[in-house]
Amino acid sequence: MKMSLYQSDVEYQSEARSLSEAEYAALAHFRHALRRFTAFSDEMLGDAGLGPRRYQALLAIRAAAGGSGFSVGDLADVLIIKPNTAAELANRLEDAGLIRRVRDLRDRRRALLELTDEGARRLDQVAHVHFAKLQESRAVFMNLFTSREEAASGSD
Repeated sequence: MKMSLYQSDVEYQSEARSLSEAEYAALAHFRHALRRFTAFSDEMLGDAGLGPRRYQALLAIRAAAGGSGFSVGDLADVLIIKPNTAAELANRLEDAGLIRRVRDLRDRRRALLELTDEGARRLDQVAHVHFAKLQESRAVFMNLFTSREEAASGSD
């Protein structure tokens, strides 16, 4: 039986301690910050002619550029999607001229994904803005952990 993402990442504890009011507030603030970032990102990517999934795929391929290659299976793993969905996404990116498939020199049965010049250009257009927005929002994300640590130390 396949485990869900929740089951594989977090062991559910039915009798875990209750969160404090400050921890609930920190989680709510964090979720709001994530939602604001996602809304900003979706709008920006729409204006740039890329959707969130295309952007995530280009970003993952670019991030793996220094490694040993990036396959459709790797894309499925990183985006947490089914392999056939990753293959369809790779086909759409290739049709749009954003990526190309190249033969893996170590395993000629396998194709690797790499950005085209156009794909790299389009990714560069939006990635630096996303990074700057995350830097700007860093305090929100860091405050979640600070608030939780303070709440935990206050309960000793």
